[in-house]
Amino acid sequence: MSSFDARKEMAVELGCPADAMNDSTRMNVWLHKTVLRQIAENGGNIPQDLFD
Repeated sequence: MSSFDARKEMAVELGCPADAMNDSTRMNVWLHKTVLRQIAENGGNIPQDLFD
């Protein structure tokens, strides 16, 4: 499986909006922010500027 396919699979599992799934850049940004948010929600310390 390619890394793009793996990221796409993860994005689907995490509920990425359909409009972002059609644009790999938007999907990657959405996925990055979503993963950071979930890490923070589970006790991880994520700098706020990484969410912007």
